[in-house]
Amino acid sequence: MIDLEKSSDVFILRGDHLAISFLHVGDRWQHRVGGHDGENWLPILTSEEGAADSAATGGPVLQDLRCEELAGGAVEFQGLGQAGRAFYSAAIRFDSAAQSIDFDLCVRAPGIPGQFAMVSRYLVADGATVQQRADLLVVSRGRVAVAVEPVAIPGNTQGECCLIIDGAVRRIVAGCVEAPEPIACGKGVSVRWRYQMRLPGSP
Repeated sequence: MIDLEKSSDVFILRGDHLAISFLHVGDRWQHRVGGHDGENWLPILTSEEGAADSAATGGPVLQDLRCEELAGGAVEFQGLGQAGRAFYSAAIRFDSAAQSIDFDLCVRAPGIPGQFAMVSRYLVADGATVQQRADLLVVSRGRVAVAVEPVAIPGNTQGECCLIIDGAVRRIVAGCVEAPEPIACGKGVSVRWRYQMRLPGSP
């Protein structure tokens, strides 16, 4: 079962145990992923996109977001955006039956290192714990847990999911941590990365 609430600046999508919400902040969409502990919905991860007045881009910038309800209990969000000379696109699919959220993102930009995002960054909620299990991370808060893992894309740079601790701030980074070769040549680059969030134990 899926419960979808939407307005001009908010989307809230909940399945039985997993949820994602989008909030329009400044000129871009931010999202949160959380779960249900049997009594309440708890946020676990909050995306970082950077600010419109900042030269740094934390993650893919999405300024236009559209929502499509699909057959079989799935909902797909499609987003587009631009920051500087970089163009971003995203397809984010929530599958209620599989209890998963699939993120498929792409950036196209001139080959200038450090001026565009090739990863997605998430702040970990206070009180949550993060465990490394093989090639995935499990983020737990009370009785709620979400697994984050890369999804391979044939012909593309291998993606990663890792935890970065900066003082009291904990971030999960998912995407292409290593810069692709065309950047070193000063040529334009197109980078695609994909990862999934799901309930631990779900296929």
